[in-house]
Amino acid sequence: MAYSRLSVARFYEKEPEAYWALSRDRDFDAQIAAAVSLLGNEPRAVADLFAGPAYHGAALRRRFAACDVVAIDASPAMRDVAARFEGFPAENYFVSPLGEGRTWPVRSPLCMALILRYSIGYLDDDQFITFLSTVHDALRPGGLVLIELHSIPLLFGGLQDLGIKSRTVEIDGRRITCEWPDGPLMWRSDSWTVEMPLTVSWAEKTGALRDEKYLSIERIYSEREIVVAASRCFGLEQVEIGETERAAFPDGELVCLRRPDA
Repeated sequence: MAYSRLSVARFYEKEPEAYWALSRDRDFDAQIAAAVSLLGNEPRAVADLFAGPAYHGAALRRRFAACDVVAIDASPAMRDVAARFEGFPAENYFVSPLGEGRTWPVRSPLCMALILRYSIGYLDDDQFITFLSTVHDALRPGGLVLIELHSIPLLFGGLQDLGIKSRTVEIDGRRITCEWPDGPLMWRSDSWTVEMPLTVSWAEKTGALRDEKYLSIERIYSEREIVVAASRCFGLEQVEIGETERAAFPDGELVCLRRPDA
């Protein structure tokens, strides 16, 4: 049995402001501090990939004014939200699908590529390898790739213990609640792909109530799977992550890869 719902991508495009508000559920400055700690020096060129509202890119720009930060996402609506609410310059935000092997419009080799908020799961196996190839080619020697994955133990518990399972915000007098997931996770029998149902509920200023039900379909990657593919296909090396850096990413698993020096 599978869920019959609209893709969560429709929510991102239809209600980008609501998504921006609901997903401000992490300490982005702390996460950037952890990423820079792993890098070991001041970042000069960084790509925020699957950027959404560009929270991480905006946090980087606030802390490192000289850093050349680009954001890339497939959604034009997210670019608009990033400019409006996060102050991220539209000219540095590029709307492009990821995982198709397209060259990214980066102005200099990257010292770091960020793939956070579990976004890698929106790529299937072939897209993932193509994407990793593009990341590798965009990195300078010594550059890092930071990937945030779903916690496998939390997934096997149906994400019932996820710290951000239920979120509520208010925008212009409207109360918006997101329950993710709102029911059992449905695993496909032929792959590590899971269907996550979610509900976004609206309480309008008029008192009217409405629910919108969506589905997020994600390929679940493990840390070992990422590390082995990156090493065998592109020679990327795993970087040890300390507890302090991991603590900035609660409920997720963090993988750090490094392009070896030339």
